[in-house]
Amino acid sequence: MKHATESHPRTSSARAWMMVVGAVAGMVLSEAPAVRTAADDAAFALALLRRDGILVPFAEYNGNRWRAIWQVASGSAEAPIQFSDIPKGWWGRLGETLTWRILPATGPVSTVRVTRPAWFPLFCQQQVGVQTDYRASTPVPPPSVHPFPKDGLGYAGAASVSAIRILSPRDEEAREAVAAISEEMLDGEWGNPLRNKYRQREIRIGISPEISRKAAVTIEALYVAPGQDVGDRVFYFEASKTYPPPPGMVERAPGPRPPGAEKCYVRSYGSGWFYQKAGGKLENITSSVNTVGCEFSWNKVMLPLGVVRVNDRSVWVVQWAGWDYERYEIIEPREKTLDVLLERAGGWCSE
Repeated sequence: MKHATESHPRTSSARAWMMVVGAVAGMVLSEAPAVRTAADDAAFALALLRRDGILVPFAEYNGNRWRAIWQVASGSAEAPIQFSDIPKGWWGRLGETLTWRILPATGPVSTVRVTRPAWFPLFCQQQVGVQTDYRASTPVPPPSVHPFPKDGLGYAGAASVSAIRILSPRDEEAREAVAAISEEMLDGEWGNPLRNKYRQREIRIGISPEISRKAAVTIEALYVAPGQDVGDRVFYFEASKTYPPPPGMVERAPGPRPPGAEKCYVRSYGSGWFYQKAGGKLENITSSVNTVGCEFSWNKVMLPLGVVRVNDRSVWVVQWAGWDYERYEIIEPREKTLDVLLERAGGWCSE
């Protein structure tokens, strides 16, 4: 009598055949590429294109949310020698990307190819990017210039990108915005003394509504882009007003007078956002007015890079910069609020 654990020859052969088929199937499955998801199809990456042709990735939309990519500038950044030396995690969901489309401030979209890793100084930090075949049509300043000029927004993947338009204060389209800016500057100044350091002494002067209304408003920057719904518009502005010193102030000041001291004692500097529904009036989202030196030493300025349409929402991609820093943000301006979806440090110098 056969032992109960022994198998029938046909059963053993069938089992062996099934094991072979299963092993082959397993090998096929293990070698098959990963199935793409809807998130993969919706993913894209953003980068800054410097005037010297260096591209610096900084953000991605991974199909579900915004995320910072690439390494942050540091005090001692080591530059990879070749592409294979760049850590895979730096690139984000898209992986190593050799071709990028470029949205310039004006003009058509172009394409650049990366050629090698590149190291460069960024304020008091060091940063790594990728050199491209881009050639600027305007002179390239030395690397020590900060903030270094940016010539466009780079993007790769499924991004839907459009330009942010620059308006002149003389444009008919800008007339309502200029009037609203003047009122915001007046509201921000009235009731708040202006300050300025004059030869290490802090002097406060009160600005009455009459004086403030007479002071001319200089529009430093005015940008516009489509809003969240059809026909809506979003405006961003930067503006200033210059006030001369009080009578006798320059004459009484000891020591040599700084250039222009007789014309400028202090400046007020304002910036902010307006939202305009289709066919409606401009409504303020947020704004601020502060005192700055006559040389604009403490104010920050925006460089608009482009608008990205994501899930039927429009977001601004911008660079903020001052004399000692720059940073990059993804901002969603809405009718009543301004949401910062991602903030990424660029370079900086700390005291």
